[in-house]
Amino acid sequence: YSILAMIAVAYICYWTGVLLIECLYDNKGEKVRYSYREVAEFYRPGFGKWVLAAQLTELLSTCIIYVVLAADLMQGCFPSIGEI
Repeated sequence: YSILAMIAVAYICYWTGVLLIECLYDNKGEKVRYSYREVAEFYRPGFGKWVLAAQLTELLSTCIIYVVLAADLMQGCFPSIGEI
């Protein structure tokens, strides 16, 4: 099931990218939108702020997980640090 889930997620990500590229350009091939927020505003006015909030939350979460992983790695390398 894991391999099928990975293939399904990869397929969904691929088609999401294709659809986003189609939303960035008009019929003449000129770029008319430059960000996910602009795409969301075009799709549904007022929805862009939610997309921006989701992006910022994801970026903040990524920074936090890197700090947690670095601390866990340091504790694994130097066990005496965790005894403070």
